[in-house]
Amino acid sequence: MKQIIGILLILFAVWIGIDGVNKFDDSTADVRFLGIRIHTEDSNRKNTAVLELGLAVLVLAAGVYVLNQKGSTIKV
Repeated sequence: MKQIIGILLILFAVWIGIDGVNKFDDSTADVRFLGIRIHTEDSNRKNTAVLELGLAVLVLAAGVYVLNQKGSTIKV
């Protein structure tokens, strides 16, 4: 049962990480209009992306910890 929980935590961390990277990439935009470069940035979206990436790291660490506990047969 611990193995399943650990694997699910790791998969959830990967999903959160991918979502965070996508949000971070989509938080800025550049537009050229009549030779002028206009740069926009959504700071709230960028902050959310950074928080998601931090959460992904914590969940990944928890998943690896659960898999490496005594009594588990899978070693990472």
